[in-house]
Amino acid sequence: MSRGAANSNCGYQIPIKVSRVEFPHFNGEDLGGWLYKCEQFFEVDETPSATKVKLASVHLEGKALPWHQMYMKERLTREIPNWEEYVKALNDHFGALIYDDPMADLVNLKQLGNIQQYLDRFDEIVNCLDLPNHYALSCFLGGLKSEISVNVRMFRPKSL
Repeated sequence: MSRGAANSNCGYQIPIKVSRVEFPHFNGEDLGGWLYKCEQFFEVDETPSATKVKLASVHLEGKALPWHQMYMKERLTREIPNWEEYVKALNDHFGALIYDDPMADLVNLKQLGNIQQYLDRFDEIVNCLDLPNHYALSCFLGGLKSEISVNVRMFRPKSL
């Protein structure tokens, strides 16, 4: 199936959206998760590079929307930034607040609540790092409550 229908009179293509995937909204929280979803959407939808920032900006809400408006006003040029430049600006504003040092966050992570809460937090941090499986497993086991860790280690897990 073609991505666009050629218009023989004008010499351009009219894009036809074939994707039914909904573009994710961003409110200023979980930047990494939002960026991952954006990249997945762009790939599935075959989004042209020139429209990525425009598409993302209409899906901003909460504290992300006023940030975007100020970012665009403060730019020296009125041109829309490319996606890589925009992601860097987003990371500078929203990303660094979450994980200044994800390795330290991982090493210091301890299970305080239930296992699901610990696992969710662990996954958030580990996704910011490129760790060998055995090291991630060691950190995971080391952060568990001791009574749980002993029971899990008894089975000598090889992976998460």
